[in-house]
Amino acid sequence: MALTFEEIGRRLREAREQVGLSQAQVAEFLELSRPAVSDIESGKRKVNSIEIAHLANLYGFPVSHFLSEQSGESVDQGLAALFRAREIDPKDREKLAWLNGFITDYCQLKRIWDGMNHGS
Repeated sequence: MALTFEEIGRRLREAREQVGLSQAQVAEFLELSRPAVSDIESGKRKVNSIEIAHLANLYGFPVSHFLSEQSGESVDQGLAALFRAREIDPKDREKLAWLNGFITDYCQLKRIWDGMNHGS
């Protein structure tokens, strides 16, 4: 089954809600209108590669979470709580996003590695 723009939008909306950002905040971050963000999240507007990379970084997910046939893991609840903190410095948010992406990629690689070793 091919991944649809509606599914990508749903994943983006869920990630945005999980980190506690409004559509207006995301629109400001992307320099878009709030209705454009709403259209992306509903699948009515295609999200381009630059936008998805920025959103993945903002939300603390690897891009693959939004674009892979099978959705990646959710952000750990403790890390999600840090993303929702109102007083978090933008540089700290960026570091947390990088860390979450690193951990998610590590877990994905570990699953692949374990699967290869169990298949031997």
